[in-house]
Amino acid sequence: MIYAYDQDKQLRHADSVLVKKDSFYCPGCQEQVIWKGGRSRRPHFAHRNNASCRTFSEGETQEHLAAKACLYDWFQPMPVQIECFLPELNQRPDLKCCRQVIEIQCSPITMKAFLSRTTGYLSAGYQPWWILGSRLQPKKRWHEIAKASCTYDENGFSLWGIDTERQCLIKYTDIHWHYQYGVGSHCIWFSEGSPFDKTTLRPITKQQPIHQNRKPLWQANGYQCWLLQQLIKKSPCIMKIQALLYSLHGHVARLPFWCYQDSRFAFLFEHRLLVMRFCFHMDPKQSFTHWLDKLRLIDWSWAYPLLDQTRILFALFHECQQLEEIFQFQNQ
Repeated sequence: MIYAYDQDKQLRHADSVLVKKDSFYCPGCQEQVIWKGGRSRRPHFAHRNNASCRTFSEGETQEHLAAKACLYDWFQPMPVQIECFLPELNQRPDLKCCRQVIEIQCSPITMKAFLSRTTGYLSAGYQPWWILGSRLQPKKRWHEIAKASCTYDENGFSLWGIDTERQCLIKYTDIHWHYQYGVGSHCIWFSEGSPFDKTTLRPITKQQPIHQNRKPLWQANGYQCWLLQQLIKKSPCIMKIQALLYSLHGHVARLPFWCYQDSRFAFLFEHRLLVMRFCFHMDPKQSFTHWLDKLRLIDWSWAYPLLDQTRILFALFHECQQLEEIFQFQNQ
């Protein structure tokens, strides 16, 4: 932690400590903490090894400490609070500004803990913004926490990360999924001083994303053939999709051709999108509510608390309607 109370109950910044032998206390549990610092580590406070504080996490990495300090300075002169304790939730976001809370996640976290913290913020009327450190930022594969930290707007899905060495925020945008190559994205980098929205604190995007990799070409017939090959190889992932389709009297390689088309929502659902589309094809005249009822029968779950589930599913339902109508017209 960067802040702790001194003997006079004054909140002190770790950088301001001149006599490290002074007594300091945790803002959360009130237990005594110790000041740490040196040439190779950023000054901070830490609990003793036998402490049982649940409010302030232990073992903060230097990256995490640096990220908090960097963003705190970045968002000045906004009324940003660092390590602000929220007693109604017994949680302590890294940064808070009005109803916006920022969680900087540099170390692995369980999905259960992520969902608990996020839904806790939302239920209390806060808007959480998760920013991932280098270890959790997407590389060849996307960790489930990276997916769950994404937001969605009219421009598609996006994710935020931080590079403390360059002191930059990174926005992953144009996020897409391909049946062979997995998830891809483009990046926009923001340095300190970049203009930001005074309500959400997010940097305002003016530049175009840096296209590190071109988006691979999507071929519907190629996807269909690829699925058949994976089925022959008994790929566990595709075998699971086939089992779901079989229960609906479908086959992964014999679906209506429009089911194999690309989708802006493929990033979320990947191959399960085939099942969702087939549920629509079973009765193209059905209502949105009846389609949702079918989805609930196929081991449905939603692990994206930052995304509006109804909005996403309704847009997907509308996409199914459009694709079904287009291919019916072409086959007339």
